[in-house]
Amino acid sequence: MTMPPEPTKATAPDAASTLPAFDPAQLANELRRDRVIRSALGVAVGLAVFALLFVMPALYGADPSWTLLLAALLVLGVWVSRAVANAKAAGAARGLMLAAEVSPGNAEARLGHWLDRRGLIDWVRLMLYHAWATLRHRQGRHAEAAALCGSVLGRPLGPGEGARPQMLLLLAESSLEAGEPWGAYFALTQLHTTPLTLNQLLQRLGLQVRYEVALGYDDAAFSRWRRKAELAELMPGPLCGVTHAMLGLAAHRRGEHAAAAWLTRRAELLCEPDQLTRLREQRLAVPTTDVSA
Repeated sequence: MTMPPEPTKATAPDAASTLPAFDPAQLANELRRDRVIRSALGVAVGLAVFALLFVMPALYGADPSWTLLLAALLVLGVWVSRAVANAKAAGAARGLMLAAEVSPGNAEARLGHWLDRRGLIDWVRLMLYHAWATLRHRQGRHAEAAALCGSVLGRPLGPGEGARPQMLLLLAESSLEAGEPWGAYFALTQLHTTPLTLNQLLQRLGLQVRYEVALGYDDAAFSRWRRKAELAELMPGPLCGVTHAMLGLAAHRRGEHAAAAWLTRRAELLCEPDQLTRLREQRLAVPTTDVSA
């Protein structure tokens, strides 16, 4: 894959928020705090078990069988309570990703509640940050969404590893929207070595074409354009149209006018008029004045 030029600054749209702006050091601090809390809880449980098994029998002549039972119940109770708390937080993270599409404001308030939880397992905390990135992307705050994705993806995800492809796709799209080609380059490179579902492969195709067209790599974008157009037909209508429009621009800039005309006509059939207008404003589609050229 061709490497991008030096990135340029982009300003994310402002939006009302109940959460503070993301600070890259925030995640590391919260993970460290969670580990300290879990360690302190482990030490406290260990001391309580020691007291039950050794101190109470020595001082009070307690029955060893009863103290052993109490110690086992204490360990089991603490383990179950922490497992339930983390399971609820993990379930909430999955629900918040869906809620972000329907009611971003409500999702943000709920997310703040779960982010304030203490002593979470690392991968559960990371899934909450994934939900945060999804929410910021939905709100159009793409630079912050990209920063959140980058912070999460740089860490082991454990049982949450299945979310890595979706986070890479989110990073690629957010980086492109924010005008940060290096983030998109990293994400797309990783996606080419990551197992993907058919839907994720189609998303990667659309993002790859957009990356190449946006950065002027028209030869790469136009390569095997018929195959790409065929695959785009499996996408939802608007996304299919967007991909045809970008392939049409690559063809136009290479002087492949017959292919450019066909691809642009397909885009005009599949895209909403305002969608095609936005693409042309972003220089991702053949300008209106050149369509019939």
